[in-house]
Amino acid sequence: MSTIHCCYRFEESNNREIVQKMLAASDYWQPDAYSQVSNHQESCHLAKASLFNTALSYQDQAYKDTQTGDIITANARLDNRSVLIKQLGLAEEANSLPDGQLILKAYQYWGKESPKYLLGDFAFIIWDESRQTVFCARDHFGVKVLLFSRTEKGIMISNEPNAFFTSDWLKKSLKESWLVDLIWNLGPTPVETAYKGLEVLPAGHCMEVNADSFTMEAYWHLDDDVQWENLSDDALLFELKKRFHNAVSVRLQSEFPLACELSEGLDSNGIAGYAAQMKPHDKIHTLSYSCVELTNETKKVWGKTYQDIFAMLAMHDNLHPIWTSETSFQEDKKKYIENIGGVFAFRGGWLLHCKLTYQQGARVLLSGWGGDHCVSTYGDFYESELFIQLKWRELYTFLHDKNRRGRGPKAIRALALLFIKHLFPTLSRWKERKRGGLEQALWQRSRHSFLKKDYIHRYQCKTKLKAFTDNYRRNSVKAHHQRELFEIGLEHRLIDSELSARMYRLEYRFPMLDVPLVEFTYNLPSHLKIHNGVERYHFRKILEGFTTERIQWRMKADVDHPNRELFGTLGTIEKQYLHDILNSSLLETYCHTSPLEDQNPHARFMVNQFQVYQDNFQYFIQQNIQVGES
Repeated sequence: MSTIHCCYRFEESNNREIVQKMLAASDYWQPDAYSQVSNHQESCHLAKASLFNTALSYQDQAYKDTQTGDIITANARLDNRSVLIKQLGLAEEANSLPDGQLILKAYQYWGKESPKYLLGDFAFIIWDESRQTVFCARDHFGVKVLLFSRTEKGIMISNEPNAFFTSDWLKKSLKESWLVDLIWNLGPTPVETAYKGLEVLPAGHCMEVNADSFTMEAYWHLDDDVQWENLSDDALLFELKKRFHNAVSVRLQSEFPLACELSEGLDSNGIAGYAAQMKPHDKIHTLSYSCVELTNETKKVWGKTYQDIFAMLAMHDNLHPIWTSETSFQEDKKKYIENIGGVFAFRGGWLLHCKLTYQQGARVLLSGWGGDHCVSTYGDFYESELFIQLKWRELYTFLHDKNRRGRGPKAIRALALLFIKHLFPTLSRWKERKRGGLEQALWQRSRHSFLKKDYIHRYQCKTKLKAFTDNYRRNSVKAHHQRELFEIGLEHRLIDSELSARMYRLEYRFPMLDVPLVEFTYNLPSHLKIHNGVERYHFRKILEGFTTERIQWRMKADVDHPNRELFGTLGTIEKQYLHDILNSSLLETYCHTSPLEDQNPHARFMVNQFQVYQDNFQYFIQQNIQVGES
């Protein structure tokens, strides 16, 4: 994990001082090293604040190729180094070439096509001396963030959000559209920053900038691949296991201890189980939920939830749980918001895991998050595939098996619902909004939004919500993957995770977002993803021997979730605090307070959601940041 910076002013050359101020934005996490390079004309200056966690990372500084004049700064962890080294004919440098310099070599060979050949988590910025152009790119899913700000004088690029303000490149002015989306807080929102003039390079995109032009384009899409069609189910499962093994293996590289999130779910158990067997002599720290240490009091909430986790820990001697009596990280969240300059409003829900990982001296935290987006999918909407293909016998058997598993109505009723869904879609959407589930919940919650009606209407909030809920149900398993991976907030979570981890000098790694693994699983036949009514069948099969049999085969409904009823309700002090925020000069124009007094469960949900962002609002109020035109 490192922070990278670029200041390119088309007609001015005194950029070193600006970049020095950009680097200062990283001081809070105490980098291991700083480095800077500039082009010949000194119009473009690149810099890097480094965290060392692998052997090669100690050499991975901002770098200038003395022969070509090209320069690079990169925050990168490449998974396919050996393939790249072979393709580029760099065998003699295989053990000494840092990832950043390897990316530059790839760019010098393939040009702007180079990101297509890279696998891993990366964000990088290159100055191309011969073309007098800045080129940058961000990895496929957006595990690494990259921001930019363009003016008529030039461009600034960085993955440290506050750098745009410590350098005085931008002044903080809130986007009204962003603020409205945050208050509305229903359905997916675009990935953007809080402030005017500051933009996010989308995941899976590259960008070129020079004095005369600006271009941005996607370099990758998740596509159909027919090469696996003729393999048997056993061969496909073997390939899946091999790819999952590799996805975990390449993310274990570290010169420091490892940590891994571990719930009782399949995804984290798969990663922890494989990691434990790959590193049998290494202690791997595990973090479960809020890591609450069990006492006579906390057993009421967490006791049953931990039972499966304890069974998993007993199966692998080198998994060592981290427990804590610390229950609040409010001050940590405030520092987090301050460190990133309020650029994003995030839940900060991973700060505690990051803090506890840091206290163990680890610099890598493995997470199973993102698995059921594709790799460990539930196989939802396979019934629609069978319906469209007119495979009636298979469909009836599938619906019967699914009902027997406890995941759907009886076959005849399920079949009737499918007829309505596909032959009368308008009626089907109306029924979905009435019968319960997410669609109905979102509309019920919308009645208790803090946002005033004028702004709901002005920003077409209900129109956007209708478009989302009407399109929520899909007609194939692959369409479900597309929705989960690219439409409902994956990138938000990844940015939050990266910035939370940075505060504690470590990085998150996500085996479930390994590109070769995702591409392969996306193209697995649907009958393997939900087989004989058993959801996530393909992934369950490759977990044998790595987790307990109960975890491997049980339904999600069998999970003993924490007893949330014992967590308490909104108290008088908390309610008054929210009143003060809502009545502040920042929010009084946009909000009303009636949800605070409403005991409807949907109103309480919206209050809880608002509480998640109360520290962000408080930061804007204390900093006296004004709302500008969107």
